[in-house]
Amino acid sequence: MHNLNILIVDDESLARKRIAELTNQVYPEGRITEAASISDAKNAINNNEFSLIFLDINLRGELGFDLVPFIPPQTKIVFITALDKYAIRAFEVNAMDYILKPPTIDRIKRTFDQLNNNENKPIEIDELSLEDRIFVQSNDSIRFVSLKDIKYIKAKDVYSLIFTSEQKPNLVRKSLTEWIKILPQKHFIRVHRSAIVNMNNIHHIAPFGRGTFKIHLDGVEDPLSMSKSYSLALKKRLII
Repeated sequence: MHNLNILIVDDESLARKRIAELTNQVYPEGRITEAASISDAKNAINNNEFSLIFLDINLRGELGFDLVPFIPPQTKIVFITALDKYAIRAFEVNAMDYILKPPTIDRIKRTFDQLNNNENKPIEIDELSLEDRIFVQSNDSIRFVSLKDIKYIKAKDVYSLIFTSEQKPNLVRKSLTEWIKILPQKHFIRVHRSAIVNMNNIHHIAPFGRGTFKIHLDGVEDPLSMSKSYSLALKKRLII
């Protein structure tokens, strides 16, 4: 592994110092730059080529995610966060790794081992449970959503919209194909090429002609369409 330029972005000086100390112990050849804000980090990125960025998610009045569009694709991102590990399981940013605070030398070492072994794959998400929470970013805030509160997910181009009962839908950078791989199969099912529903919210299903149906969900005014190709799988799941 060649000498690396490493950027540490955290609004707390003690946190930056701790990450820098651990990094120096694990990888003393690294050249470390620190940034206390998104603005400082942008300036550093404009003036240097970094191989690795340790990025805090909750910065003072800012989100670490806001820096991601300014990070070159070849630069590896490692989130360091105090957020609940269950909340971060399904984040939408293509990060190499994430570390829960407080970081330890063993955990930092694992990150560099991963980098050294060229195992630079995005975090793979196992199937979630109904009790899991995910977070979705909207404007300047992160909103935590429990899977059990999701009514349905609808495709929007290559992205998707998450619908719950209390909030406006949130646009997420994830396709329905990606969602169906990680949502709990006992509770979520695809009913159309453009929609996934939470079966716990199905009120009733009405025929709509030519083998198609309309799915009426609790608390949702407009029914969803279910195409013929998906109806058989849903019938098997619902009929005892």
